[in-house]
Amino acid sequence: MECARRFKLLVCAPNFDETDLEGARLREILQRVEGAGYAVTRARRDDDAELVILTDAAIGCIIVDWGKKGLQGKSAALISLVRRGLDAPSTRCLPRSMSARR
Repeated sequence: MECARRFKLLVCAPNFDETDLEGARLREILQRVEGAGYAVTRARRDDDAELVILTDAAIGCIIVDWGKKGLQGKSAALISLVRRGLDAPSTRCLPRSMSARR
């Protein structure tokens, strides 16, 4: 297993109707990510996403739905938490083909 495949994608978004454009696009993104062998964790609320970020060290990427309020909404606090950092080391894993070029 590649090192990068051990990291998970966290999606913080409400349940979108799969018949509308937002729901269809999100479903397509998640299917492709999972098809590439990555695990996906869903959080429907910002509070749940914050708990996942603070307790699951395998979260490597986050997709956040800003909602209608944008930077004035609850999602801004979640983004701020991630930007601030979690006092955790930052690690990058490169596929062998990329690391051999260095």
